[in-house]
Amino acid sequence: MSLLPSVFVGMMFLGLFFVLTGALGVVRFKDIYLRMHAASKAGTLGFALFIMGAALLSNYNEPNPQVIVKAVLAIIFQFLTAPVAAHMVARVALQKGVKPLTSPDEPAQKF
Repeated sequence: MSLLPSVFVGMMFLGLFFVLTGALGVVRFKDIYLRMHAASKAGTLGFALFIMGAALLSNYNEPNPQVIVKAVLAIIFQFLTAPVAAHMVARVALQKGVKPLTSPDEPAQKF
């Protein structure tokens, strides 16, 4: 019996942890810039870990390289689009006049 399926499931749980942490950051952070950062960084890493764990687990008994190729392409697409989207959100927020928080005690501005 191999330990690899447990490693792949662990990757999926670690990815789930990062996605949930990013979602919690979006809910809890006061500033649009902090929310954007939590959603893009943690969400992208969590997505990559979860998809790779699922793809490797599905290929464990019956190898199918097509699944791995599709998973890698999805991860590449996510890594290319999430930072660009976060940058665009920050840019529009700055153009609209939303200032970043300077201290944690300062009240948040509504978007």
